[in-house]
Amino acid sequence: MHDQGSNARISELDGLRGLAIVFVLLWHFVGALSGDDIVRSLTIWGRTGVDFFFVLSGFLIIGILVDERDSKHLLKVFYWRRFMRIYPPYAMLIALYWLCYVWVGESPAFNTNAGAVVQLLAQVTFTWNWLMAVTDSAVARGFSVTWSVAIEEWFYLIAPWVMIATPRRYLVPLLLAIGATSILARGAAHLLFGANHSLAPYVLPPFRLDGFCAGGLLALAMRNKLAKQALLKHASKAAKCALAFVISTPLTIAVIQNDLDRQMYLWGHTYLTVGYAIVLLWAIQSAGEKRTKWLRVKALTEAGRYSYTLYLFHPLFISLCFTLAGKQREIVASWQDVLLAVSAFVVSLLFSIVFYWAVEKRALALGKRMAYRDAAFSGERQATQS
Repeated sequence: MHDQGSNARISELDGLRGLAIVFVLLWHFVGALSGDDIVRSLTIWGRTGVDFFFVLSGFLIIGILVDERDSKHLLKVFYWRRFMRIYPPYAMLIALYWLCYVWVGESPAFNTNAGAVVQLLAQVTFTWNWLMAVTDSAVARGFSVTWSVAIEEWFYLIAPWVMIATPRRYLVPLLLAIGATSILARGAAHLLFGANHSLAPYVLPPFRLDGFCAGGLLALAMRNKLAKQALLKHASKAAKCALAFVISTPLTIAVIQNDLDRQMYLWGHTYLTVGYAIVLLWAIQSAGEKRTKWLRVKALTEAGRYSYTLYLFHPLFISLCFTLAGKQREIVASWQDVLLAVSAFVVSLLFSIVFYWAVEKRALALGKRMAYRDAAFSGERQATQS
């Protein structure tokens, strides 16, 4: 197994990221577009891909911050790298949204229902999710998927300060407290305000922090010698728990169909946080082994590579294809609609691949030019760890 205290790259994580985006695409291109209840039921698990992304982000980001917390360049380098990772594709999405609005005019997908200035400000400040919560709507379907990106961005903004201000021995209880508070707040918000603000517990940061905390706790455990040894000692139990989580998927789907919001807010998202954290633990414990070979296949790792851009842009292209075809609703009810959905998928995939190699990859390389530590110190640190 790879050592997690030295920023070693784990191929399986790319595969897990690819699996998460496959879940999301399956839901958005098949389930969400289908008018058939059976199809929606069979693909609704795809909605949980975002929960998986949150756990993965917590593991990776908290891990970086713990490893580099004593670097005098921590804040500058961390924010620069996050900016180059997040903003180039996101800025392009904003530009395309308004170009589509000029092109097709007011529509459910592209509009100024909340005011052009308000919506533009919400876009550039990563607060579209708050706009969705206040209006209890997607506002504009062509941009609504960014609610999760907004949550992640605010996590990136605040997490470094929390890590700097908190002594390392208090990090575990702090993450446990934040995660538990988020779980309780999500349930309470739904019970108190669910009828009028049903989206708020889903799209607002205070109610979705448990995933990040679970990933962060796992990152801390893999950097603690005793905790890491204990986890390795009980690796078989983690594998069994991960398998049980996967096997229970059909039952979970059947249960949540009955009042989806209530089921998800009161226990569903918590269940997913724990389940996906166990799956992540299993993947880390089994990294490089034969049983995780399927996570290292090129199709999944490549999907993981393009996952961010693909996640951002595919709803816009779905909306654009259906709007240009004169459809008022994004629903597959004929063979023409199937063709529109397939076209949107192909355009989304091709756009993401081209944009990655033309822009995103270069932006990532530019971000990595700024190092947390100078070369001499890094070489000395690696020699000490070896």
